[in-house]
Amino acid sequence: MKYQAPYGSSDPDEEYVDRNSSTATSGSKIPAGFPNWTQREIVNVIEKAGFTPDDVLQLAAAIQSGGLNYGVLGGTANALTATLLSAPPALVDGLTVVLTIGVANTGSATLNVNGLGALPIVNLFGAPLVGGELVGPVRFTYGAAKWWASVGQPSVSADRTYYVNAATGSDSNNGLSAGTAFATIQKAMDTAASIQWAGYACTISVANGTYGGVSLKPLSGASSATLTGNTATPASVVTGAILVDGCDGWKIEGLKPTTTVPGEHNLSVINGSVTVGNMEWPVNDGGGTSNGGAHAAAGTGGVIFFTGVQRIAGGATVGHIYVADDGAIRFLQVARPSLNIVATVGFTAFIQATSGNVHLLYTSITGAANVTSGKKFDVRNNSVINVDGAGVNYYPGPSAGTSGTNGGQYV
Repeated sequence: MKYQAPYGSSDPDEEYVDRNSSTATSGSKIPAGFPNWTQREIVNVIEKAGFTPDDVLQLAAAIQSGGLNYGVLGGTANALTATLLSAPPALVDGLTVVLTIGVANTGSATLNVNGLGALPIVNLFGAPLVGGELVGPVRFTYGAAKWWASVGQPSVSADRTYYVNAATGSDSNNGLSAGTAFATIQKAMDTAASIQWAGYACTISVANGTYGGVSLKPLSGASSATLTGNTATPASVVTGAILVDGCDGWKIEGLKPTTTVPGEHNLSVINGSVTVGNMEWPVNDGGGTSNGGAHAAAGTGGVIFFTGVQRIAGGATVGHIYVADDGAIRFLQVARPSLNIVATVGFTAFIQATSGNVHLLYTSITGAANVTSGKKFDVRNNSVINVDGAGVNYYPGPSAGTSGTNGGQYV
């Protein structure tokens, strides 16, 4: 409803004035549009809310009912549409729509209100939906070119596995079966991180193929978290570099983490911990630049626990193992790893400790003679390599290890 100026006014915003005899001021005349438009505006509010105009309390009842924001649901579970009885001319921040949803979303979703455009839906924390959040009465509020749904993190009621398949998957799938697998490991990781696990276990199962790198993320309330590929033949699941930064509790296994980035490690752990099961370690030489990294590296606040079969199929410029900045690498006490070196390889040193500690023993070492260049170890800067007295020739390498530099110890 637009403002109705006094009758005969040339100014569309002119105010109404009272009649004043003492100043010979004529009172403003009310144009017909004033009562007509005012009443029709009020009646429309009442009718749009589903009431039949009758008494003087219906405007308040119409507003209180919320019916003006209640939309007619349409579309699909992941592409919702809503039709408001009073169609908004445009989307404005704060616009609210309430929908009653019978079929929950299975992944990320969009909402299109009165044909004004399909826009992404996020939860109360601004995170994309992952599936299962939109069910029952849900309030959507528009802002920043997206719809904020009145839902938080979804939770699980049983152990859950997310599937990843580079050949057949899609990151628009829900990842909950082999037939609806994600295409990337990172999508599965991000999805798992957005869920409240309530004491249940999370598994990300990766099919044979080639994938990009992945950053592991913390899971809220998970009893266990496993990123698993092909444990029998880890070389069948090639990934990019794996980063652990700020999370604990993950186990990775059945993978071949690969990098050609100068100075990058195949596995890097800082400010967190990870358990490493059966793995294949390929060459790390910086893509042929002789400026590569290590197979597995632990830095500030980082801890790596080894178990399973560690299969070395390529050398590394720095070393197989590298610790710095008080990082630590250890064997899993309840299940020691075994080491199998299957190709001719070389390292600067098989184990390098520049400022950290290593306590790594194997049930067996096979193919030690395949390490044809490099020291057995290099420990310095108050680092400690502990082999429980197994001796200076315990680790493979043609050259003797070195210790003592700036307090480095080999025991």
